[in-house]
Amino acid sequence: MPTIIRLGATYSVDKKLLLHAEVEKDFDFPFMFKTGIEWELAHAFWLRMGLQINPITFNMGIGYQFKNGLRIDLASFYQKGLNLKSSGVLGASGFVPSIGLGFDFNKK
Repeated sequence: MPTIIRLGATYSVDKKLLLHAEVEKDFDFPFMFKTGIEWELAHAFWLRMGLQINPITFNMGIGYQFKNGLRIDLASFYQKGLNLKSSGVLGASGFVPSIGLGFDFNKK
């Protein structure tokens, strides 16, 4: 069973700029360091960028929160090839997209 410990912190530079840092330790793998920045470009519209070390991965995304509390996030990270020659597809490198949906019940 995987055992993972994470310790992170967020610093609010101002209302529109957040800096994040996290250290993660999976007992079966080396330490990982993650850092990121969130910037509110316009009301309820966020730009996000991040970097993970060990292995090195670049992340980017955008997010929007509607007035009714619904949130939508679009993101992508760079996946280096897995070097599984027999599979063909799994040896490819490139950006991997993701989408997230959420709802804030306290949003007024």
